[in-house]
Amino acid sequence: LAAERATAEQRDRELALELQEIEAEQSELRRGAQRLPPPPQWRKATREDRSGLPLWRTCDFRPDVPADLRAGLEAALDASGLLDAWVLPDGTLIDPATEDAFLVSGSNSAPLPLERTLARWLAPAVDAQQAAATGVAPALIERILGAIGGEPESGT
Repeated sequence: LAAERATAEQRDRELALELQEIEAEQSELRRGAQRLPPPPQWRKATREDRSGLPLWRTCDFRPDVPADLRAGLEAALDASGLLDAWVLPDGTLIDPATEDAFLVSGSNSAPLPLERTLARWLAPAVDAQQAAATGVAPALIERILGAIGGEPESGT
């Protein structure tokens, strides 16, 4: 009985610590802190000296996108590697041996209908200061979002 009690008390301490961590995270989120998505395990390249931004820093959900769709879309972008993909300001191609994912704006493809692209749910969210510092302009993000197809109703 003493061993069971010790095990239960240890579990209580662990759960109390976990609850404390969750409450601290909730408090930070209420204050407006952003929780950064973890980088994909396969990304080994450093980004410190590279111009551009990850996709998740360049756009936000349109106001009419419901919360459940937001969660599913974010999960799909994360699983596909697009959420963390690096947006290059000038379309420069990076050495293929670089272990990272990149998004560049191509001008040779025919535009997709808005309702069949990420632009249906996401909008550029790059402010003037960010654009000046990184070279990533809202128009570039608009083109990239409009070139990535996706239709959640059909599972694509």
